[in-house]
Amino acid sequence: MHTQPSKIDTDISRVRQCYIDGMAKFHCQLLLFSRYRHELFSALMLEHSLNFQGLVIQNTSCEGTLDKIEIPLCQELRRFDVANPSEQALARFNFFKDYISRARDLFFHKSKKVLIVTERYYYFNRRPLRGMERIVFYQLPSHPDLYCEFINMASSRIMKHLLALLLLLRFASAYLGPKMGLQNQCDDGKTNLYVDWNPTDFTTYTCMDEPYPLREDIAPFFHELKAKNASYDPKKDVVYHKCMTETIQYDESPPLRPNWARYGEYLYVPEQRWLHNLEHGSIILLYHPCVDQNELQKLRHIVTSCLYRHVITPYNKLTKDRPFALISWGAMLGMGSVEENTVVSFIKEHARVAPEDLSKDGIYDQFLIHPAAVVSDEMDNQLCPSLDY
Repeated sequence: MHTQPSKIDTDISRVRQCYIDGMAKFHCQLLLFSRYRHELFSALMLEHSLNFQGLVIQNTSCEGTLDKIEIPLCQELRRFDVANPSEQALARFNFFKDYISRARDLFFHKSKKVLIVTERYYYFNRRPLRGMERIVFYQLPSHPDLYCEFINMASSRIMKHLLALLLLLRFASAYLGPKMGLQNQCDDGKTNLYVDWNPTDFTTYTCMDEPYPLREDIAPFFHELKAKNASYDPKKDVVYHKCMTETIQYDESPPLRPNWARYGEYLYVPEQRWLHNLEHGSIILLYHPCVDQNELQKLRHIVTSCLYRHVITPYNKLTKDRPFALISWGAMLGMGSVEENTVVSFIKEHARVAPEDLSKDGIYDQFLIHPAAVVSDEMDNQLCPSLDY
């Protein structure tokens, strides 16, 4: 389009000099339209859009397609990381090969059937697939609706055992948005915060009674779901999120807000936020606003010396007998006074035992007083390094 023609049959005097000099490519517009967002489209614009001024790439809002899934199932996201995007193809293949090694062996001995379907083949043929028990998505489909279509083809008789596994890496955000939706449309950590609590209600973080006395005569109360159910595995719990347009009322499997709290100490943070921190293996320090401040400082020092992934907040639903509590995913320690060895033992045993062992900090930070400091490393690979009990 911008090359000089072999035969010149136009009036050169009418042609602008910049076109004759081969500069036309810098004085044009490149428009690309697509139904879906794709990382390759952005790369195409950045590489081939040479106009000297102005570059616009519309970042459309994505509501997600997960609500189109018609059957209950476990959806598992397996994330693997690579240092360079150019290494992702080989890393993905090796991860996939290792994951299905048992299925390959069963297939080789003719005791298991395996079907490999490409997105391109299914998109143009739309053949119904029956009897699926496990669906492994090698990568996110380019067409978001195909993720739900594959799952909905599963047989209803094996729904209890159906598993959809998705291989994911951090460079796949352009693919992930159309499937899962963009969290900033659902919860940006700033909007509609009154849905969870009224920020003007100072009683949530203010002592409205006489200071509570220490109860050294009351033994700590320990509750763990594993003690109730020996088969319970906190790392296999399935949780879901609710947007800020909906209220949350808790039951045995509580929903969470999509964006968790930044690690650190707060004037107050509602449970809808710190419950999501628990999902990532954090320890939550709760205390009644009327507790003894010296005892609180002792507990605060232990927690902040043990791990980076912690949240400290008042919680006025704690009892007068046990106004201190440490919470992890699936376990709780309630105390009338602080026993250092008990606290350290609880943290070492229950920190990082959760569905997702993630160190990424949250974006919710309303009334954050002191951001958390890294202790051993961001993953808290060494818990309580300066405390030996």
